Amino acid sequence: MSGYEIEAGKSGAPEIKGYSQEYLESSSPRSQQIKDHLERTGHSGAEAAQIAAHATRDRKQILTPEQVLAAHKEIAESFGNEAATVVAQARERAQSQVQHRESQVEEAIKAREAVG
Repeated sequence: MSGYEIEAGKSGAPEIKGYSQEYLESSSPRSQQIKDHLERTGHSGAEAAQIAAHATRDRKQILTPEQVLAAHKEIAESFGNEAATVVAQARERAQSQVQHRESQVEEAIKAREAVG
């Protein structure tokens, strides 16, 4: 059971509701890098995007898990910790769903007992 709300993103793909477009773009700099390359070269389409992905790929940086976490925290903080808010709201919805289901089960048990 999940408390996350899903909505259609810009391309129609499902996205978790509650994140701003700016946050999503900031969290995915590769996507923006590929998009910029396609605009500069005047190409479009999936095949061109694959070519652009290879053409713009930087050398891999080897980061420690702590460095990766620090970078994610920095981005999150610059956007008002949207992720923490989305997760907290999802947990609240999930808890509410559990309580609602428990209530339905209790009502069903009482109804059966009343019938006999």
